[in-house]
Amino acid sequence: MGMVRACLLGAAVTFALIAVPVVHWITFWFAPFIGGYFAGSRTQASGSRVFLVGLVMGLLLLVPVAGVVALASLMFFDLPLAWIAIAAGVLTLYVAAAGSLGAALGGASTRGQAAT
Repeated sequence: MGMVRACLLGAAVTFALIAVPVVHWITFWFAPFIGGYFAGSRTQASGSRVFLVGLVMGLLLLVPVAGVVALASLMFFDLPLAWIAIAAGVLTLYVAAAGSLGAALGGASTRGQAAT
């Protein structure tokens, strides 16, 4: 499976776990890690590919994250545009970092299974 397809899968898993009502308050924190795990296990990610998986997942989810932050701001907080951009950037970095950690674990577990 290609790297981009694996990252799309990871981003889709992340988005699906966050989009489920009620449980998204809990799954939001683990969703990027789980999505990264799926992407990393598909590509047997190691080394710099781990960071690439996280980066691509973060970039794929940048627009949806920014849209949710902007919508929440308009509905509840009335934040200035600069704060919306900062919040979207921080959340995107979180997705990229957690996705990279998940990809590292997923790649390591897949390589460990292949060795046995």
